[in-house]
Amino acid sequence: MVMASMQVHLFDRSIWRVEIDTSWDPIDYDQSWPSSYADGGMVKWSKATSTAEGDIEIAFPEIRQVSFWFAGNIYDLERALPHALELPSAFHDRPTEYELFIRLFGDPLVRHSEIPVQKLALRIQVQDMRTPLLHHQSQDVTCDFLNGYAFGNVFGIGIQSTAGWWIVKDVKLKTQAVTRVLSISISQSAPFFGETIELDISLASGNLSEIISVSIPVTHHVLYSSERQAFKGSFLFQGSMPSVFLAIPPTIKTSAQSPPILALRRSHTVAYSSSYLILTSPDGAGVDILGQDFWVKSLPSNKLSWMIVPIGRTSWGLDWHGPSAKDAWSALEALTSILQSDVYGLPESLHIPPHTQVVVIGHSNGGQGTWENDSFGLSGNANFDCSHTSAAYIKSQAYIPLTLARSAHFIDPALRAILESSLTPDDNDLHLSNLVDTPVLAIHGGDDENVPVWHSREATATLKAWYPSANITFKEDPGEGHWYSYVLNSPEAQIFLDNILSNVVLFTVGELIKRQYLEDKRISHPLQAPGRIQISPVHNASLIFFIYIIESTPKLFRSTLHGTPSSPFAKKVLDRNRTPVRVINSTIQVEARKFNKAGQAILFSHPHPTRVDSESFMLFILYNDGSGLERALRLFPFRTGVAIPDWLVVGNKMDNFGAGGIEAAGVWAMDWKFSEAMSWS
Repeated sequence: MVMASMQVHLFDRSIWRVEIDTSWDPIDYDQSWPSSYADGGMVKWSKATSTAEGDIEIAFPEIRQVSFWFAGNIYDLERALPHALELPSAFHDRPTEYELFIRLFGDPLVRHSEIPVQKLALRIQVQDMRTPLLHHQSQDVTCDFLNGYAFGNVFGIGIQSTAGWWIVKDVKLKTQAVTRVLSISISQSAPFFGETIELDISLASGNLSEIISVSIPVTHHVLYSSERQAFKGSFLFQGSMPSVFLAIPPTIKTSAQSPPILALRRSHTVAYSSSYLILTSPDGAGVDILGQDFWVKSLPSNKLSWMIVPIGRTSWGLDWHGPSAKDAWSALEALTSILQSDVYGLPESLHIPPHTQVVVIGHSNGGQGTWENDSFGLSGNANFDCSHTSAAYIKSQAYIPLTLARSAHFIDPALRAILESSLTPDDNDLHLSNLVDTPVLAIHGGDDENVPVWHSREATATLKAWYPSANITFKEDPGEGHWYSYVLNSPEAQIFLDNILSNVVLFTVGELIKRQYLEDKRISHPLQAPGRIQISPVHNASLIFFIYIIESTPKLFRSTLHGTPSSPFAKKVLDRNRTPVRVINSTIQVEARKFNKAGQAILFSHPHPTRVDSESFMLFILYNDGSGLERALRLFPFRTGVAIPDWLVVGNKMDNFGAGGIEAAGVWAMDWKFSEAMSWS
């Protein structure tokens, strides 16, 4: 087996020769192993033949179910960096063998096959390690120029250090083989119409110094064009990380403002507005909005409104939750700020008012993100006006059920309840009642091979169960699959958006706030139990509906610490007693229970030690040894759908029993105190 996307560093003084080694250690090719996925309950060795190009297709006809285990760049994310891997020194007197492992899955529906087929190719490149710094252009963050001025306020330059600590104007590149995106603020005193921007970046590490030359290509735009165009804008996400978005200007000149549209792709988000803002999410997995124009051309016409297409931090994994949603709405704020500048010479009708009304549209994962952002109210100060979902799944738990997980055979039901409570923010269906007075159009192909049409049918039925007169329209296109040319811009979808955008009444900021409270949309009483949901009546002039409230909202960690219990920094922070976790005599302790065994580690959320805002958290990972760290890192929340409550202790039993081998877990009370009712050990 082979591990995907691995970059191997080889010493330059070694002499290398590549040949096929036939002297393998003896392997019993008749050996078999028990498996619940194979006919007869056993699996054994099989053979596969590569093509002339070196590709290998592996099929398992006897396997009726496929285990989904993702590692590495399994989603084929665009612009993903290769992993740097330290290998033992090569032998100088005989060949050196390295074993690489990979685990993949095959999707029979996508490949139009009755059985899963795996396709892989192994390509190895040798990198000269004598160069301590590398510029990775794929990681650069740039913006376009409108009328000679940057359509954003920041550039990001991707630089990898292969050895040492390097400083760039007070920005430290710490540890070996690490890549950082350097933030460069943009300030202009005059328009720029050149084709490239040339930069020399000086870096220092002790007595060493390096200069990296970077050339940034510049794309220029004028406001109006005969063809749809997308301006690439930039901003600082959370004030530190450069991020980009696409902004599609309206095609018709008008003196009236229209709300923007936010468009969420299958794995990203988009938005547009002129006097109305429209946010959109791109179509499903791996839609590269920066390198391809497919998604931009697939979106409905935005005659009067700006359309914003955010990237959502990653094209897969965050699923328009947490940081992904934050990036989408930050892109809207960035565009609002950019359009206020006088340097572009834009008429006021093209400005986006603060606290504007927003239309959200999305396909597949972006459609799920549309349900999530609208029903959960993740827009910050924006005001939802309508939603348009297509081929959307309800939530990750319904898309890939956990009912066949191995841990289900061993886990205590009380522990299962605590773990599943951490997925409550992903339960879009629990919050659909918040959309009873929002116009919604849900479209789905009747023969969708990726997201069964059941998802949109059930979401529609759920919303109508709360309020039978809810303003939702469900359109099923018979015979159509997951993606088809008119899924987003069908006549019905265009009429829906045009009616919303042409009939909306915009309010000033003060009027919006006044209207919100005059309608008495207030929560009647706060949530009492941590990790639990609560139904609170919310009154409207014409109807009464309900809002689900949960305590466990998606956390945006501003920093992460991993270290041993003897870490001085960890002890200093934890000695402030802001959570029930303590380090006493280099031993992890939660309330009265101690965790000092080999293989154990704890993951827990903690108030940020220096920031005082309620949205800032810190993630601690404290481990007793290397095996404990490995188990904890497997649970690091790189993506949604990871059942990690406020605190969790891993141990050796997890190797055999999965989640059933967790040592302890729980949810903090509202004041970061220990909750006996929501803890398990």
